[in-house]
Amino acid sequence: MCAGFALLCAGLAACAPPGVACPAIGYFSSAQIVLSEPKSGVGLELCDREGCVPGPPIAPVDAPLVIATELPATSGDAPAVEPDETPIEDTGVLAIAGDGLTGWNAGFVGGQPVIGYRVVGADGAVIAEGAVEVEWVRVGGSAQCGGPREAKVELPA
Repeated sequence: MCAGFALLCAGLAACAPPGVACPAIGYFSSAQIVLSEPKSGVGLELCDREGCVPGPPIAPVDAPLVIATELPATSGDAPAVEPDETPIEDTGVLAIAGDGLTGWNAGFVGGQPVIGYRVVGADGAVIAEGAVEVEWVRVGGSAQCGGPREAKVELPA
């Protein structure tokens, strides 16, 4: 039973062992991110999991993008239209503020062990990209219920 409970709760922020009451809220994580060689005039795009595509922070309301695709007519003179629900890439990043000289502060929905990054120039050209492992430290909450976490990350430039 314990293994099944652990598996069920692996992705839930407010899940705790039986008999432990946790708040029914999710926690956000924050990271201080610096370049190993500070640079002016660069931007940072991030994503919060291995194999993700870095991009700008997610919008407050992240609804799927719906594109109508025309199909052959089924009957009558009106063509059939089927929605193609292509979800917008969810980077897991709520906000990024800062610059390439002093670093950035970034807010994450979850805080996965690996974050993807892309350092871009003012012209949009990619200067550096990759993924780095992050060592998160819980700064609130409890061991049973989780809590907000923080990390310090240095990116190769």
